[in-house]
Order: sequence, then C-alpha cells, then structure tokens
Amino acid sequence: MTADFAVARENPYGKRFDIRATLATPSGRRILFQSVWQIDKGTDVPRLITLYPR
Repeated sequence: MTADFAVARENPYGKRFDIRATLATPSGRRILFQSVWQIDKGTDVPRLITLYPR
C-alpha cells in the first residue's frame, strides 16, 4: 500500500509526516486511518509515531 502524506513539518528532532489513507480489513471492510511518521535528524529511516482510525 502507498499513500501521499497530508502534512510535513520540521520539529527539533527531525521531519514529521501525517498520512491519511484507507486500509482493507480481513473481512473486506475499508477503514480510514491516520498515521504519523518521523525521520529523525541524522537518519533516513522513517519510524512510526502513532496510528489510529479516523
């Protein structure tokens, strides 16, 4: 799955990205979720901060 990010912003620790997308459940139902990822300064690896349904 791929999705575009809704918001990108800098903070003292790195660059943070808000992503909103749909996710298919095992039963076939689709839910909208929001996740926040951050690329810490000095790295190029994104890490998950939080994910929740919308």
